[in-house]
Amino acid sequence: MSTKKVSSKPVKGRIKDIDIRLIDEPKQDIREWIPQEHIDNLAESLRAVGLIHEPLVVEHDGRYEVISGHCRQLAAMQLGWEKLRCKVVNTEEVEQEFYKLHENLYRQNLTAVEKARALHRAKTRYQLKDDELAQRFGMSRPWVSRMIKALTWPEEIQRANLDGVLSFEVCDALAKIKSPEVLDRYIRYAVQDGCSKRLAKEWYREWLRNERLKENLRVREEDIKDHPLIASDDELVEKAREQQQQDVRQRTRGIMKACSLCGKAHPQDQLINWDLCPECVQFLYDQTQDRVKESVPPGEGK
Repeated sequence: MSTKKVSSKPVKGRIKDIDIRLIDEPKQDIREWIPQEHIDNLAESLRAVGLIHEPLVVEHDGRYEVISGHCRQLAAMQLGWEKLRCKVVNTEEVEQEFYKLHENLYRQNLTAVEKARALHRAKTRYQLKDDELAQRFGMSRPWVSRMIKALTWPEEIQRANLDGVLSFEVCDALAKIKSPEVLDRYIRYAVQDGCSKRLAKEWYREWLRNERLKENLRVREEDIKDHPLIASDDELVEKAREQQQQDVRQRTRGIMKACSLCGKAHPQDQLINWDLCPECVQFLYDQTQDRVKESVPPGEGK
C-alpha cells in the first residue's frame, strides 16, 4: 500500500493577526472528535515555541472560518490568546475542502473511518473518480479505494475504529466475516484483549474453513435426500456381492462348460458354483458313483 506524498505548493494569502473571537471552527470538520490530550500537548508547544505554521482561514462577512489548523485554533483558545496569526486565503469551496483533507489525511491520529468519510464526501460532492482523488492527495488509487471501502464495514467495526480501539488492518480483516454472531464474538475478544493484524486474519481464515465445512455437510445432506445411504455394513457387502456376480455373468455369457456330474455342456453363467469342504466333496462323489452304478444295467459296466 503506497502512501507516497507529493510536494504541495505554498498556499497564497495574506498574513493577519485576527481577534480569536472572530474565528469560527470549520462548518464540517473531518475529525469525528479531537482528543483533549492532543490539544493539551499542542498548547504546551505553542506556549514554548510559539506559532510556527499559521492556520488557513477564509473571510465571510467580517468573520473567518478555519479551513486548516483547527487544532491550533483550539490550543490557542485554551491558552487564552486574544489574537491568532492566520493566513487569509481567497479560494473556492472545492479548494477549501481539499485544504482540510490535505492537512488531516496524513495525520496518524485520524482514524480510517474518518479518512474514508472525508474522501467519500469529496468524491461525491465534486463527482470525482478514485484515480482523480488519488492524484489530488498523492496516494495510489488502490489505497483510496481500499480506504473508502471502510464505509462498508459493519457499524460495530466502524465504531471500534472511530474509538481508536481497532486498527484499519484488523477492521478490514474482521469485516470479511459475514456471520453476525461470529463477528460480534471476535469484536468483543479484540476490544477486550487487543488484536493484531495477524490474529484477525487467522480468525477470518478459521471462520472461512468452518463455513466451507458446513457447506460441504449441507450438500452431503441434499445428496442423502435424493440418494439414501445404505443402512448397514451387511447391506453394503450384499450389494457388492450382487454386483460382483452380475459382472461375472456378463463376462462369461456365451461360454460353454461341461457339468461336473452329467458331463453335458451348458452356458457357464448357468452353472452353479458351490463352496464345499473336502469331506463334502468326497460325500457327493461317493453318492454320484452309487447313482451311476444303480443306473447301469448288469453286464454293461464291465
